[in-house]
Amino acid sequence: KEFDHISDLIKSIETDGDKFCIHPSEYDKPAMLLLCSPNKQLKTKKVVTDVNEADLKVKGGRIFDFHTDLQLYISSKTLLDNGKITEMPADWILSGEKQIKVSVKICNSEANVGDFLKLSNNWSKMYAPEFIKLYGVTLSMPLSMVMEYAPFGQLQQFLQKEKDSIPFCCLLEAVYSLVRAIIYLQENRIVHTEIRCSNLFVTRYEPKSNILVTKL
Repeated sequence: KEFDHISDLIKSIETDGDKFCIHPSEYDKPAMLLLCSPNKQLKTKKVVTDVNEADLKVKGGRIFDFHTDLQLYISSKTLLDNGKITEMPADWILSGEKQIKVSVKICNSEANVGDFLKLSNNWSKMYAPEFIKLYGVTLSMPLSMVMEYAPFGQLQQFLQKEKDSIPFCCLLEAVYSLVRAIIYLQENRIVHTEIRCSNLFVTRYEPKSNILVTKL
């Protein structure tokens, strides 16, 4: 049986109890709603980690549409820089049936736009592998930066959690990585005033292979 309106469909459903309306969640954007969508839109997006680097990073960064290119995980947000910036994980919706995990930094106040743009500009010039990648920015409000996701979080918390199991050679590699990052900053005359464990991030950890990748 066909119905002209959703309300007619609801009325046709017989239940023993009351009927409840489930409101859209924070992730239910119009383009992602399945009801009445063409069949080609019903395929599940696949989270991938092996996307070609050239497809992810464009020199100088790319322009993102905050509402269509990103699916945010608002429940996991954290405040940075005394509340000036909100950071949260998100999925970057790629072409086809792929999406990749990213981290989004959002400017919380118009009064801080100048500092946020300066930060974005400086990060767009970081091309060394020792730095978290900046994939791009959004130019419409809310102003934000789309960056590489670090699945193991801050180095400080990582060390506290894994302090008894991290191979010594992995710790040495973390030190070498930081030294290379500092040399890069010096050679490019970039001043970083907050080099500390809480601002270093672990993007890869394979203890059996003695691999620990940390980035500033």
